[in-house]
Amino acid sequence: MFAVEAFQFQREGLLELNIPSFTILGGEVFCIEGDSDARISEFLQVIVGFEDAKRLTDTAKSGQLVRPVSTSGYSDEFAVKISSESLRDLPRLERAKTIAFVFGDPEFAVLGETVAEEIRYSQAALGNNPGEYPDPLVLAPYGLYEKLERRTRVLSGGELHRLALACAMERSAKILVLDLTRSNLDIDFEEWVLGRLPGWIEHQRINNGGAAIIVAGIPMKRVMSICGTGNVRVRSGYLLADGTLEVDASPPAQSDGNLKLSVRALGEEPFLIASDLGRRGVTLRRQSFSIRRGEVLAFHGPNGAGKTSIAKLIAGRASEADFNGSLKWTRSDVQASLAIQHADRSFLFSSVEDEVKSEGLRELVGLSQNDLTLHPRALPYEKQKLLSIAIAIEASDCLVVMDEPTCGMSKDGRECVVNMINAHPDLAFIVFSHDQVLQGILGSKELGLNIK
Repeated sequence: MFAVEAFQFQREGLLELNIPSFTILGGEVFCIEGDSDARISEFLQVIVGFEDAKRLTDTAKSGQLVRPVSTSGYSDEFAVKISSESLRDLPRLERAKTIAFVFGDPEFAVLGETVAEEIRYSQAALGNNPGEYPDPLVLAPYGLYEKLERRTRVLSGGELHRLALACAMERSAKILVLDLTRSNLDIDFEEWVLGRLPGWIEHQRINNGGAAIIVAGIPMKRVMSICGTGNVRVRSGYLLADGTLEVDASPPAQSDGNLKLSVRALGEEPFLIASDLGRRGVTLRRQSFSIRRGEVLAFHGPNGAGKTSIAKLIAGRASEADFNGSLKWTRSDVQASLAIQHADRSFLFSSVEDEVKSEGLRELVGLSQNDLTLHPRALPYEKQKLLSIAIAIEASDCLVVMDEPTCGMSKDGRECVVNMINAHPDLAFIVFSHDQVLQGILGSKELGLNIK
């Protein structure tokens, strides 16, 4: 049983949470959804004791990893119990064994130089023999077994989430927390993960006395359709923008509306032509395409296929020497900009006001006067994403490249992205995305980056 007693939490005046008392019983899957301005990732970190996740990792010494549950300590009001035991009072190793946590942005929590080393470290953090690998058959569904020696710093965002999921799910724990609010997993792999959850709960019931799961970033209806069978009960919580959690509350009914691209006047000649383009060292199907002013091209493909690499190449942030084929610009005055997947890495200034000057873009993003005075990283995740897209649009006079622009966004956020594209019919856009709704709106094409 995972029990949270009511408490309030506030940090630096930016994050305020009002947590009611609630209990998650063994065998339950608790789904967290929220408003577009809700800070779901921070909420998850707070209720399990990660008050400052950016400082959560300690340096590995002498091959032994210490990955603490909390480095900054619990607030005085914090009260969480696991099976009637206070989480705060558990020894560090016991806390590590009690909670398996997948971060929304797992990159900062990865310490291993390679996939194999990260798996060993995750075992060492639990007091297990770090030299033992999980069974190859266990790693195969995660797409990791043939990548054990690949360096973690070159993994794609989707591959990092696969690695984090493998380390968290292939172990014993009382609570499994999956923050998938910022993940860009393939739809088939996401479905496989959800399909595993009932079996994971049953395994923990038999071998570990019971367990529960908290999931964020996947709509409750989808979780219910896959997991809500047998002995698994699916419940929900809804996090409001003011930090209040409504337990056993469903999200407001929403429809995708009639989002569509506006009619666009296309240029006569393409200014960019890609011929047999492919990343060196990766088994891909070569790609050829061209784009004209005003055109919108959208592509999708599996995790680890190199979509981000191609996006960076088009925007001039990767070397052509790393690619086969050619990328030819027919005009020398074209300026391409890139809206990267990790929005917080795109900010240069200390205030939102200095990041984007266009009043029209500010209005489309939904920035208030108070938002303009904040540091960009103080904005909620969705507004950070929208701000980074606005920055890229403002910086370009011809081509904007977007890498997973709607990852972790609500319906309103997705609508805002489409509205920004529609508001700039003179610009060309190349979009790489796993978002099936966005793919339908933009007419996404299978990129064919299929790795053997």
